[in-house]
Amino acid sequence: LEQDVHPSEGLNAVSISKGDLHVEFLEIGGKEDLRPYWQRYLPRALMLVFVVDASCPQRFPVAKQHLHQLLASDPALPLMVLANKQVSVTANTPAPSCCSAITFVPGDRNTR
Repeated sequence: LEQDVHPSEGLNAVSISKGDLHVEFLEIGGKEDLRPYWQRYLPRALMLVFVVDASCPQRFPVAKQHLHQLLASDPALPLMVLANKQVSVTANTPAPSCCSAITFVPGDRNTR
C-alpha cells in the first residue's frame, strides 16, 4: 500500500481496506490549537501512534510532556512511537535516541 503522506494540518480520517482487513485512523495534528482534540478522541482509541519529528530534537521536551500526559489518561492503551523524518538532512537523531529523549523505553508498557 503506497500513499503520499504530508504533515497533519487539522483532523484527517483515513480508512484503509485490503481484502478482508479494514483499518480506520483518526489523525490529529500536533499544533498547539489541535492538542485539545487529543484528549477528546483518546478514550475511543484502540491504540495511540505518537509521531516524533527526528529532525527537530529541540522539540523533544515538548513531545515528552504531551506523550506522558496522554499516557496518564489511559496507561493500558497500546502505544507505538514513530520517529519521522529520519532520512532528512537535519535528522541526526535515530529512533532509539528519540525514544530516550522523550523518556520512553520500548517494552516498558502494559498492553490490553
